[in-house]
Amino acid sequence: MKTLAYDGKYLGGKIGFTGVLHTWKRNKLIHPHIHYIIPGVGLTEDHFECISTKGEFLVHVKPLMILYRKKLLQALEKKGLINPKLKSKLLNKEWNVYLDHAGNGQNTVTYLSNFVFRVAITDNNIVALEDDKVTFRFKKSKANHYTYQTIGVFKFMKMFLLHILPSGYLKIRHFGFLGNRYRADNIHMIRELLDNQSCELAIAPKIEQIIKQKQESKLRCPKCNDELKFYEISFVSIRFHPLYASAWNAKSPP
Repeated sequence: MKTLAYDGKYLGGKIGFTGVLHTWKRNKLIHPHIHYIIPGVGLTEDHFECISTKGEFLVHVKPLMILYRKKLLQALEKKGLINPKLKSKLLNKEWNVYLDHAGNGQNTVTYLSNFVFRVAITDNNIVALEDDKVTFRFKKSKANHYTYQTIGVFKFMKMFLLHILPSGYLKIRHFGFLGNRYRADNIHMIRELLDNQSCELAIAPKIEQIIKQKQESKLRCPKCNDELKFYEISFVSIRFHPLYASAWNAKSPP
């Protein structure tokens, strides 16, 4: 995602995103997968501009699938976890990559928070424990009612323990401009850049008004008292000031 978003054909900037690890399906069986939340902006390399996505579009799914397939197979090959025959077979398959627009992200964050602050099977979903068997409940996809399942206690313990992460694994990780080390500075910078862009849009009507009234101007030169003539209106963004980059590096933006 970082590689494609950095390409000018798509966004042309460095993106930031948050990954949330989810290890279970609705029936609580092991199913490790990661959800990523990606803000619709990117920072240019010089940090002079914050680029917004074009509507609901980030990158094309097809090249993302190809690049993901290539990188993952290379990593597996480097670790000696895949043989050439299987690699060749997988290279000829279409891989499933899914991207979707999440609006303002509020519903998505609420949904994913359930995986971060809850365990796979909560106490209120364990219905009964009788004769060394555990009965628990869950809801199937798009169902409004509970489904009940009874399994042996040791099988239940194994199923539950599979969702406990090994030492060193994290449920949440941040990437790109949201990386832990520079996240606060980057978010502050993005807000400043977005504010600058808002200023440009806000003064546009004022410029039109000035142009409309320029012929009626009665301003005169303070030296010769001659009538001042309209030449042009210029908007100089602070982002292109020669000292802008050094000021940010010093953490004292102008």
